[in-house]
Amino acid sequence: MPASVVSNDEVSKGVTVSSERPGTGSRQRKHLGFDLQLRDWKLQSMITLSVLACLVTTFVIYPHHGYHFSLDGALYLVASTAPIIPMVLVGRRFPTLRRPWQYMAAGVALNAVANVIFALHDQLMKPVPNPAPSDVFYLLSYCSFIIGVALLTQGSFGGVRLSVRLDGVIAGLAVASLVSFAWFSPLQAAGGSTIHIVVDLAYPMFDLVMLVWLVAALAPQRFRPNLSTGLLIAGVLWFIVGDVIHVNQLAANSTSALSFADVTFVIGIWLMGLAASAQDRRNVVERSALSGTSLSVAVPVVSGAIAIGVIAARWLWNRPPEVGGLALAALALVVGRMWLALRVERRLVLSTTVDARTDSLTNLPNRRNLFERIDELLRLEKREHVGVILIDLDGFKEVNDTLGHAVGDSLLSIISHRFAARLGSRGILTRLGGDEFAAICICSEVELVTIAMELLSTTREPYAFDGLMVTVGASMGIAVADGDTEDPYQLLHRADKAMYEAKRTQCGIRVSQSPSAEQCSDRNDSQVSTTEFEASTRLRLASQRDDSVAKYQVIDHAFGWSAHQE
Repeated sequence: MPASVVSNDEVSKGVTVSSERPGTGSRQRKHLGFDLQLRDWKLQSMITLSVLACLVTTFVIYPHHGYHFSLDGALYLVASTAPIIPMVLVGRRFPTLRRPWQYMAAGVALNAVANVIFALHDQLMKPVPNPAPSDVFYLLSYCSFIIGVALLTQGSFGGVRLSVRLDGVIAGLAVASLVSFAWFSPLQAAGGSTIHIVVDLAYPMFDLVMLVWLVAALAPQRFRPNLSTGLLIAGVLWFIVGDVIHVNQLAANSTSALSFADVTFVIGIWLMGLAASAQDRRNVVERSALSGTSLSVAVPVVSGAIAIGVIAARWLWNRPPEVGGLALAALALVVGRMWLALRVERRLVLSTTVDARTDSLTNLPNRRNLFERIDELLRLEKREHVGVILIDLDGFKEVNDTLGHAVGDSLLSIISHRFAARLGSRGILTRLGGDEFAAICICSEVELVTIAMELLSTTREPYAFDGLMVTVGASMGIAVADGDTEDPYQLLHRADKAMYEAKRTQCGIRVSQSPSAEQCSDRNDSQVSTTEFEASTRLRLASQRDDSVAKYQVIDHAFGWSAHQE
């Protein structure tokens, strides 16, 4: 994420790590934090004064002086180089920010080298070459700035950072094609070659790449910049103003030795130096995976529209092929960006599908997956060999309530691994939820009983938690598909009834009846269950109305008499 969010955490670490004397540690930590802030503000105040002095000498004292090592030229060099100091300091204080701010400092240093080369060599040549030797170092400084910005914003993008980087390049190429459409012919008429024009247009394109990356980095913070990011964005905006003015001056053949365009770079570098010292005092904003969706869609769409418009306008106004080349490059990257977005979307859908069918605790297939697999297997020709073992752990609730949910989760994970290892490739193990598991197998009923016995034997092995041995049992119900009308719900219902019968009789394993035999049993059970339910409901309602009367009857079976009493 932008520098200040990281630097806030690092500042806290830097403040608390210090040699302390007993009873004075808190005072020293506070004092150390105050010294760091005070030293930065003293340094930044001196840099700000040098920038103001540069502005005064450029526009007031020596408004028409050339760019030489006189007062205004020396102040220009100092003001545009001094921000390197806070950039180096922040890298030394906070290791996580060292690399990005080292690249930013390298960009300032390369810019200073380019200024010296221009002052001592390029501007003394008549005419001034374009591109000049100083342009090599200016372009290198921009590349260093881009790398620094990329590293500063890296934490904000996560898995989608490649698409965001690509958005910045797309926007840069699209705007470069638009700028070249407006200025390519004037620049060419001013005597510039193709390489000259490409170099001149590269500067605003690089600026736009940095701007898009910085703005995209604000997506996890709902596009609310903190102080450090705001200063970086402001610095890049001043770069854009200066580069646009510079290109316009070249097109009009009206460049001056030291103009407002040059001063914009001093202001931009000064703001970047301020960003290095800025500390974010806000709480970290909650991230949202979808917060950057609108920007990620808008950048390629708008850039693609600009590129298409430039290509269409090129044929109407007869612009050179280089203009169309930039637009075509932008369109090609838009296509690549669309492919990348589709791939990310496909992975997201696949991940969502897998998560919806996987138990998060044991990584086994869940209930939904179980029903889908049974339904698929029942469509096969050999459906009579599709069997289900429904497993319910005995004694797990006591372990979970006594030792806690963490131990309970660990126990479920261990049991699931033992079940899966014992089952092997003979079937598919799933977790239905809670302490219930199910195994799907394609085999005969006899083989299914053998597998169930093996699974039951694994539960008898003890489990150790913090030196305490824990044992649980299991009740298993077996059901094998039979008949053409059976569906997954009927098969699981039969296995569920067999499992509860095994739990009631404490026999461990129970095989369900065939569907035809179970229909008669279901009718009798339903009549009994309905009668019991009605009696229970009437008793509860009478108790709530407080109009019930308690009666009992004593029956002596030995003597054959009874007594009734209210």
